[in-house]
Amino acid sequence: MPDVQVRVLGPLEVAHPGGCVAFSGVRQGALLAMLALKANAVVPVAKLREAIWGESPPDSVSTQLRICVSRLRREFARLGAENVIETHPSGYRLHVTENGSDLGMFENLLARGRAATAEERPGDAARLTREALDLWRGPAACGLESTLVQMYAAKANEDRAAAYEELFDLELQLGQHRKILGELFEHSEQKPYGERLCAQLMLALYRSDRQAEALEAYQRLRGRLSGELGLEPCGRLRQLYEMILAHDERLELLSPWTVDVSRPALLGFSPRAHRYLGDTAEGSGLCA
Repeated sequence: MPDVQVRVLGPLEVAHPGGCVAFSGVRQGALLAMLALKANAVVPVAKLREAIWGESPPDSVSTQLRICVSRLRREFARLGAENVIETHPSGYRLHVTENGSDLGMFENLLARGRAATAEERPGDAARLTREALDLWRGPAACGLESTLVQMYAAKANEDRAAAYEELFDLELQLGQHRKILGELFEHSEQKPYGERLCAQLMLALYRSDRQAEALEAYQRLRGRLSGELGLEPCGRLRQLYEMILAHDERLELLSPWTVDVSRPALLGFSPRAHRYLGDTAEGSGLCA
């Protein structure tokens, strides 16, 4: 798909050398969004019908779907991209290259960033993760009212939120706590029960000589969890609170939620801290 990119990380559009074409129409938008969210995979006809017409398809739904696909193909051809939408026995497939979809680019950059994290290259990991997140222009497929499209888009939005939390861990490890404070406040407001974000915000505030605000962030979260859900913060977060109260010197080495994509997030020390502290970090209980 030369010089054409389908963008679904925000309002749906197709970028080409002459500019961008928006796809906000109910039918064409829902069709392209579904294909783009599952790019290079066959999307069953039944799913496309549901995305476009919901639970009330017309009597001529098969014919109407073929018309929608034909019009979308003509639009891509007008932009110089032939044979982008393939017909398969069970449905249709949007065929794109690695750079032909902003979602594909996001996933590729994120995977490379996680590989760099696993190799203990936090600077490269942070750069790649930040590049991945910079591709977003808003919530995935925003502006489209199709219930099914939004269900599929939710997965991409969840991946974006997780990527930000991984990025904040990396940038805290790199000593960039002051740089990310604004973002941490914003994301904490968007995810008011997020314990990982709260830990990151607390540590960034503490390292920015704002101990009282770090403690207040914990108390706000505790109040929400207790008052609205009848829960208490997790043990790791409580221990971080106690360390901040005590001005524990290990807080300069602590990574609030160690990035590990293969298992649930753990509160622990960065690799640099393990090398410095030796068995002390293991015995703290924060690496469990």
